[in-house]
Amino acid sequence: MKTKSFLYSIAAALLVAFSAQAAPIKIGYSDWPGWTAWQIAKEKGLFKKNGVEVELVWFPI
Repeated sequence: MKTKSFLYSIAAALLVAFSAQAAPIKIGYSDWPGWTAWQIAKEKGLFKKNGVEVELVWFPI
């Protein structure tokens, strides 16, 4: 019976650990044309569709 309780405790702990919200990924971008893909992906909701929280951070060159 102790083994069963222990396994349930471990399963509950793992469930709580993996269900916690992760901090958003920060992506820095600038005027360079190659960075526009990040902005387009954010505007179209592609990050959220795939379960990724992204924060775009603008930095001037």
